[in-house]
Amino acid sequence: TIYESCLTEAIMISLDDRGKGTFISDHIDQILNEIEWADAVLFGPGLQTDSAAVKWMTAILKNINKPLILDASGFQPLIEKKLKINEKDDASLIEKRIHNLEYEFYPKVIASLLET
Repeated sequence: TIYESCLTEAIMISLDDRGKGTFISDHIDQILNEIEWADAVLFGPGLQTDSAAVKWMTAILKNINKPLILDASGFQPLIEKKLKINEKDDASLIEKRIHNLEYEFYPKVIASLLET
């Protein structure tokens, strides 16, 4: 496609979504396997933000051990308090990679993250 031709190192894989039209929790292991080769991961643009999506996104974010760029809906697990950047109880969480974490903030995201 035209989109793929502009992305020199993008991963394009086919996953059975069981007719849902989005990623599902069954894809977690395959997604983590596919990003294993990457030097960095951009996570968020174009992802769904419903509760099922937040569940699989949280699982993936807990297991990415590479430089990470969060954008747009990639913040949803943080907004919904499913992940905390400074969580002390789980060594695999984002806090351990904070020096590698880049943020693309939008006013709505900032407002959501700062809500008490």
